[in-house]
Parts: sequence; structure tokens; C-alpha cells
Amino acid sequence: MKKIGYFLLAAFLLIVLAGGMSCQSKTQYTTATPEGTVRAFLKAYSEMDGEKVAQLCVESQREKVRSYFGGLSKEFESITFSNIKIEVVDKNENTALVKVQFDVTTTIKEGFPSKTVRPKQEARLSLVKREGKWLIETKIVV
Repeated sequence: MKKIGYFLLAAFLLIVLAGGMSCQSKTQYTTATPEGTVRAFLKAYSEMDGEKVAQLCVESQREKVRSYFGGLSKEFESITFSNIKIEVVDKNENTALVKVQFDVTTTIKEGFPSKTVRPKQEARLSLVKREGKWLIETKIVV
């Protein structure tokens, strides 16, 4: 009987360990909530992936975002957000106002001072719900 108990305990621990390891993969944020959309936006922004950022914005702003990121990737080597705090200030069925506070570190490509840290930045983003997804309606300026 004891052997069965140890076997079950070992099996349970293996399952928990396997589940924990699979959760350590890259975090995926969803557009099902305003907070998730903002986190996905900041993640895509820090990856300097203009296409991902554009897809998180309303359709009318996507081309402008793609153009902006084309220039951004020529100037910056990296952009990192840290100490991110997201607060939904106002929300109803179809709109949300989100306040985001963060520190941002930028590294400029060669020929310029390399690293700039700007602590305690704040942005307010308006989001709208379209076809079940929360999309950013205003741009963020970093």
C-alpha cells in the first residue's frame, strides 16, 4: 500500500513539474482584456515588431504605426520596459481608458550615446472593443 502512495506522489510531482516547465515558455498576452492588450503592446514594442504593434491598434492607425516602427528600428537597437503598472481607469462594454506607468530603457544604435533610462513614465491609452478584441485607439509616445 505504501508503494502505491509513493508512486502516486511521484506521478503527481512529475505532472506538476512538467506543467511548471511548460508555463515557463514565453508569455502570451491576450486581447480579451484591456490589460492583456496593453501588455501585448508593450511586449511587441520592446521587440520592435511594428507589425505586431499595428495589429494591436485600431485599423485606421495601423499604417501610421508600421511607418513609425520602420524609422524606430533604424535608430534604436533596443527598447525595454520595466516596472510596468497597468490600471484600468474607466471601462464599459466597448471602451476602456488605461493608465500605464513604466520605466523605459533605450539603446541607440552606434554613433550616439548608447543607453538612456527614463524612469516613471506614464501614458493613458484609449481602447475599444472590436469583434471581441480590445484594440488601442491612441498611440503611446515614449
